[in-house]
Amino acid sequence: MNAIRKFVLFFVPFVSGLCSAATYYVDSTNGDDGKVGSADEPFATIAEALTREDVTEVVLAKGDYAPTSTVSIVRAVTVRGATGKPEDVILKAGKSLQLMTFKASGCGLYDLTMDAF
Repeated sequence: MNAIRKFVLFFVPFVSGLCSAATYYVDSTNGDDGKVGSADEPFATIAEALTREDVTEVVLAKGDYAPTSTVSIVRAVTVRGATGKPEDVILKAGKSLQLMTFKASGCGLYDLTMDAF
């Protein structure tokens, strides 16, 4: 019984560390990709938030986002506008740029507008 208790005390924290999930914040106006991606210290780009291994959600502050290269989503991630109003968060792509590629199931885009010019 004591061996089982030791195993549980070791195994549970180990597994919970593997299953961590994180929300990262992005602000195209006031963010900086050198920051930590928190609500108080947001990244500047969506691409930077998506490089994090534990990302499950990316929250975009009000503003316009114009990626300079295709943003690739390779795991189940939700990308959403922070205000809940699609007109407040605009993803813009030039005619020659593919804005996003989805390479995983379980992805979602919410409360934002995609605009090609």
